[in-house]
Amino acid sequence: MLPQPRSAAEAVEREAARVVARLDALSPTRVPVDVVRPWVQDLADVVRAAEGLPPHAVPDLAPHGWADLVRVVVGDLVLLDPADEEPWWQVRELLEGLRRALP
Repeated sequence: MLPQPRSAAEAVEREAARVVARLDALSPTRVPVDVVRPWVQDLADVVRAAEGLPPHAVPDLAPHGWADLVRVVVGDLVLLDPADEEPWWQVRELLEGLRRALP
């Protein structure tokens, strides 16, 4: 069992690493784009809202591109002030949901 994360940022980084590893491990034919896309859109929406920006549609990607987009979205979150932990916990929950939805 993994130790409890010390912060929301640590929880997000840990869960993002798990999601990215899972997506990277899937062959392109096994990536369920119709499942992944809405989860990543929700992630992007939370991060953009935390940045004070309006929602913006995530691009259509080839199956092997979704792990990179998760990295980018989480990277954008890392640039924000960690004092407001609410977006961090929302992103962690979304990442966990995405990971559980993957084959």
